[in-house]
Amino acid sequence: MTVAAHLKSATEALHRQTEALMPTTELLDGTMSLESYGALILRLYRIHSKLEGGLEIALKSHPQLSDYFFPKLFWLRQDLAALDLPPPGPIAPIEFGHTETAGRLAGMLYVMEGSTLGGQVILKGLKKNPNLSSLPHIYYTGYGPMTGPKWKAFQQILEEEVKPGELEDAVEGAKFAFEAFR
Repeated sequence: MTVAAHLKSATEALHRQTEALMPTTELLDGTMSLESYGALILRLYRIHSKLEGGLEIALKSHPQLSDYFFPKLFWLRQDLAALDLPPPGPIAPIEFGHTETAGRLAGMLYVMEGSTLGGQVILKGLKKNPNLSSLPHIYYTGYGPMTGPKWKAFQQILEEEVKPGELEDAVEGAKFAFEAFR
């Protein structure tokens, strides 16, 4: 079983629970209001600020993974600008400390990068929503047509960087990241 497959299996229930807390139905069926969408983008901005800030610091101890950390805050800032919403003030990053293993950090990156796949599905609903179709949806567009290939490349990185003894650390890191979205 690949590292990504193991992570998917080990976090499946938590992934479903996390998705259930998001306004998935409204995102997918085209009924989300502009106000609700703005609130969601602000919520995602806060979550990513905490996670990405902590990851950026923690990855300094694991440079082999830092090349695969692609912050999403820039995308969220663009979406907030399109909504004429200012980004929230400074948000303290989650402090991971210097004890994070490469496996645990890779698990967190798995959730961050995997979310771009879900974004592709959600983007279809956003485009058919008359309240939101004129917005750019930068966050949900993700890497655009490169989302699938980038995900496949990231899965290969997981195979190379997560050592057999770090697999459960990766699961714990993925669970931690899912919890941050709750």
